Amino acid sequence: MAAQKLTKGRFVQIIIMLTLLIVAFLWRTITYQDVITVNCGAQKQCNFKVNETQFTAKIESEMLSISASDSDWSIKGADIIQEEPKIWQIGLEESKQLSLINNSQEKTYTLELSTK
Repeated sequence: MAAQKLTKGRFVQIIIMLTLLIVAFLWRTITYQDVITVNCGAQKQCNFKVNETQFTAKIESEMLSISASDSDWSIKGADIIQEEPKIWQIGLEESKQLSLINNSQEKTYTLELSTK
C-alpha cells in the first residue's frame, strides 16, 4: 500500500476513535463488578469467603440459609424470608444471583449461588 499524506480529516477521525476506545476502556474498568460463583452441588453445606469474611450456605427443607461470620453484611436481590443479624433465610431455587453488601466498606459483591 502506498504511503498517503495524513489529512486533517483523517487525523481528527483517528483522534475521535482513540478517545472513544479509551473512554470505553475506562468506563468498563470503573464499573466492573467481580462475580463470585459458588456451586454447592449435592452438598448440604458449603463454605465460601468474600473479602476475608467466611460465609456458610446450608440447604434445609426447601430453604437456603446463608450465615456470615461478620455482622457488617447484608443481602439484596432475593426473596429473603427471614433476616436476622448474620443469618438470611432464602427460598430454595436452582440458582440465585444475590448482592452481598459490606456495610462498613460500602462495597457490593455479586454472588451467583448454584445448588444443583
